[in-house]
Amino acid sequence: MHDGDEIEIVSARHPVIEVFNEEPFIPNSVYLNNSTDRLLIITGPNMGGKSTVLRQTAIVSILAQMGSFVPAEKARLPLLDRVWTRVGAADDLARGRSTFMVEMTETAAILHSATPRSLVLLDEIGRGTATFDGLSIAWAVAEYLHDSPEHAAKTLFATHYHELTELAERLPGAQNYQITATEREGEVVFLHRLERGRASKSYGIEVARLAGMPPSALARAREVLERLERYELEVFTEEESGAIEFAAAAGADESSESDGLSKAATRAGRRRVAAQTSLFDLANQRVVVELREVNVEGLSPEEARQFLKELQKRAV
Repeated sequence: MHDGDEIEIVSARHPVIEVFNEEPFIPNSVYLNNSTDRLLIITGPNMGGKSTVLRQTAIVSILAQMGSFVPAEKARLPLLDRVWTRVGAADDLARGRSTFMVEMTETAAILHSATPRSLVLLDEIGRGTATFDGLSIAWAVAEYLHDSPEHAAKTLFATHYHELTELAERLPGAQNYQITATEREGEVVFLHRLERGRASKSYGIEVARLAGMPPSALARAREVLERLERYELEVFTEEESGAIEFAAAAGADESSESDGLSKAATRAGRRRVAAQTSLFDLANQRVVVELREVNVEGLSPEEARQFLKELQKRAV
């Protein structure tokens, strides 16, 4: 234990999962502080181990403050005032609160109460509502926990919104991490290792296979996914070049079923373009604000050059 702000846990394990899981447990290391590594955005496949990393980090921190041994090779830990969590799904229908309302109530409590001495664990914020709503809320929550002078906290943020990885390019204290997986002979192998970088897939259909979904349903899901991705890619390219009439052209020679998929993908592609444009505009807005606030007269030529280079890196 120390008086600083660093959490450094080397080769940590989850003491319960390790005992009950028949497979060898893969340990992982985590590093957080209140400056360069304040917000860790963790992407990766379903069933890959994102939630496990969040929970074992909390368990190690709490056990250490109790004076216990901890399941790790090495741990340097600060004093924490609280460990805040927003994980899982639960409703409170008797009190008129849906699953998403419970999620938002717990998230609001964290944003109001977390401090720089807190550890915050967020798992899939915003997944209980429409894509735009959920992504917007997740983006705002991440920024708030990074930027707020009073409530900025060391945060592990697990998400399937891959757009959030853009924050690591814009916020000085945000870092991208991924739970790794690989494909061998047509099947996904979960490596359960936390590494720097961003994931590109969630492998949801593979998890559905592991859960026992009927083969015919899985085959249909793969077929629909392939068509949607193909159509969405074409829509995304067409939208970028300003061609608006892709949907009609794409469905002209297809069956009614394919036409339905093409229309769904068209809408998804346009939403994707709109979402990325909006997020890029938001990121660029920060650059504009910094330009307005900088004291130009107080900068030396070299400082001005470095300042512009930094803004250029962050601009989209």
